[in-house]
Amino acid sequence: FNDSGNGVQIVDITRPSIAWQSGLRRHDRIIAINRHSIHSLNDLKNVAQSKKNQAIALNIQRGNTALFIVIQ
Repeated sequence: FNDSGNGVQIVDITRPSIAWQSGLRRHDRIIAINRHSIHSLNDLKNVAQSKKNQAIALNIQRGNTALFIVIQ
């Protein structure tokens, strides 16, 4: 992950992982999880831990496109 203060960018992802299978790709920027803005890797970890064992909706920026990806 690359922590830029404006979301967290994925710099590497393993193909057989749940994240890959859910649609996340290298260079995607996670800007929110379940409507909680993500500004740093710490934000991402805190929100993800609070949603443990629940589906999470990721607001992703991919190039000039915004999309949602749900991971269960």
